[in-house]
Amino acid sequence: MRASGKRQVHALFAVVLALAGMAGCASDGSNESSPAPSSTEATTTTTTIPGMRPSSGCGEPGDAAGPTTTTVVPLATTIAGEQRSAVISAEGVSSERPSPVVVLLHGMGQNAQVIDTNSDFPAQAEKSGVIVITPNAVGSPTMWRPSGDGPDADYISWLIDEVSGAYCVDESRVYLAGFSVGAAMATAYACAHQDRIAAVATVAVQFPGSCEQPMPIIGFHGSADPIVPFAAGAEGAVGGGAGTLANMATWAQVAGCDAEPVESEAAAKVTEFDWPNCDNGAEVRLYRVDGGVHAWPGTPGGGDAVPPEQSVDATALSLSFFARHHS
Repeated sequence: MRASGKRQVHALFAVVLALAGMAGCASDGSNESSPAPSSTEATTTTTTIPGMRPSSGCGEPGDAAGPTTTTVVPLATTIAGEQRSAVISAEGVSSERPSPVVVLLHGMGQNAQVIDTNSDFPAQAEKSGVIVITPNAVGSPTMWRPSGDGPDADYISWLIDEVSGAYCVDESRVYLAGFSVGAAMATAYACAHQDRIAAVATVAVQFPGSCEQPMPIIGFHGSADPIVPFAAGAEGAVGGGAGTLANMATWAQVAGCDAEPVESEAAAKVTEFDWPNCDNGAEVRLYRVDGGVHAWPGTPGGGDAVPPEQSVDATALSLSFFARHHS
């Protein structure tokens, strides 16, 4: 991309990220909808997790009602006059055992297929019986409008409701994960819907959250990211230029964690920051990829000029992180 084109994209990206700071509470607006048909830790699905809330899509033991397996099913509707679509990956889920759900949000100019491939989330989630919903943003280029309400938030809520009715879902284990502006949207939605979101994972954007209660969050960011800088004071850094570490510290403050993180080496080029002693079992954790760029760590990437760092797997770590938390 030519330098002028990069500046234009960067400016547009910065404007959208700034909107995340104005994320509000969720609205109760109605929607017009059509019916919808390196570091790897084991994740588990069980029927005895404390606080489990089986959804209406769960059958009784021995009841064959409800879907048991599927491939990729489109989920479409119209919200605020916009045609919306998504894909769902739910291979091998059970109609009797409630499954966790991850809503995965792509970056600017991407779509569901791109982030599914670049993150490897559906393939890894399948191994532990996790359903992945990947919605498409709208616009040209495609762009999330980071907020806790509005048409994008309404669509995410609609998707969670539809999937919870069609599949056997543990409604206490619904999570959000996002890349770039998708990460900004994930944090905005999570803070506005803390009654239904158990934890959030962010890659390449760590916006200071607006949560009022502790929210478990795991983040990944390259120290050499040219689109959303990691360092404080850099042009384009989100959160008023405070930098990624300071932004994550705001999550730790709300969660009642210690003010200073514990720093350790997660891999040869990866530094881990943990804010300990959080309230209500929350966790606030950040992986800084030293020399890393604007990419999803641990996967081949989608033709990036600089491949993502392979020594840490953001998807595997996020799934393991999610498995420790419920709402």
